[in-house]
Amino acid sequence: MKPARDVGILGWGAYVPRLRVKTSDIAAVWRPRGRPAVQEKSVSGPDEDVITMAIEAARTALERAGRRDVGAVWVGTESKPYAVKPSGTVVAEAALRLTRVAKTFAGHEAVKDLSLSISRGSVFGLLGPNGAGKTTTLRMVMNVLAPDSGTIEILGGPAGQASRDRIGYMPEERGLYPRMVVEEQLLFLAELKGTRRADAARRLPAWLERMGLLDWRRRKLNELSKGMQQKAQFIATVLHEPEILILDEPMTGLDPVGTDQMRQVLVDMSREGKTIVLSSHQMETVERLCDTIALIDRGTKVLDGSVAEIKRRHGKNTIVLAFEGDGAFLEALPGVAKVTRVGSHVEIRMGGSADPQAVLREAAGRLRVSRFEIVEPSLHEIFVEQVTARKAGAAA
Repeated sequence: MKPARDVGILGWGAYVPRLRVKTSDIAAVWRPRGRPAVQEKSVSGPDEDVITMAIEAARTALERAGRRDVGAVWVGTESKPYAVKPSGTVVAEAALRLTRVAKTFAGHEAVKDLSLSISRGSVFGLLGPNGAGKTTTLRMVMNVLAPDSGTIEILGGPAGQASRDRIGYMPEERGLYPRMVVEEQLLFLAELKGTRRADAARRLPAWLERMGLLDWRRRKLNELSKGMQQKAQFIATVLHEPEILILDEPMTGLDPVGTDQMRQVLVDMSREGKTIVLSSHQMETVERLCDTIALIDRGTKVLDGSVAEIKRRHGKNTIVLAFEGDGAFLEALPGVAKVTRVGSHVEIRMGGSADPQAVLREAAGRLRVSRFEIVEPSLHEIFVEQVTARKAGAAA
């Protein structure tokens, strides 16, 4: 038997506490004239089939309720929720939705007509070069900055302080008090987010131990290394158990061990159904963690979609080659557009009609090859290509 999952319900357009049901069950819930009513139907099969059946049950429930006094019926799992509207239309509910948001500073358009939809339970990467508008966008979500125009919705409703308290925000700049004891300020910050001190105190030791800070909990923040301070700031972000995490360059200051540790924590939180919004220049981290991404440049969205879809869109025109020897000649081979070293191997971007087998023959004749693979381009390559093309277009 599969474990129980969270299923949320929307009534009158407002959030109603979740039910606990098995994934083999369907619950369609509505509130006609203020009286709760439940219709359940037991099915078995893959999650997708269960959700399809749930949507049909929800439509039936709405018809029987006469579609009166109903905002929507919420069906599906926490990581794949859908709202069935009174009209019967099915909408995949978003944790965050930005619609035509714009922000200008002293005549400079930092964000232009930006629209994003981030699904609940997803890991979303917000990418862009320095000055693209990423941090400005995140600050508008958190009301650090007010948008000049457009709308922001959080967890299905208009952005407000109550909904923002359900977000854990980790800014790029450290926001903790340097001369305050670590343990004390983490408890204090959790209280500011509406968590009872006793609850925060109960959760804190596990987080301190997990992040390697248990022995440092009674030290002042400025006595910790930069990496430790970053871990403390992360704990401050998650201690009040938010539904959404917004992390701006969370790996800053971490050594390779700390980076791997942070990645694993984010993977675990994603599995728990948290929505994670990640802004980072570390393309490897983004590629490993994110389900969907958006690339913005000079305040404008350049592309968005699932990582797999975006990579497929760019075709299998990249060779991964690991070898021993001097590979400087690779850049001069016919059909090779670009060679990029990535760790222990190189990525060779091919032109449209280039023959990868010709590259293999040349490489095998002059190098000791340990790996040869034709792959979709990495996010790093796509990022560089898109940004460089826009710069060239602007300069033309």
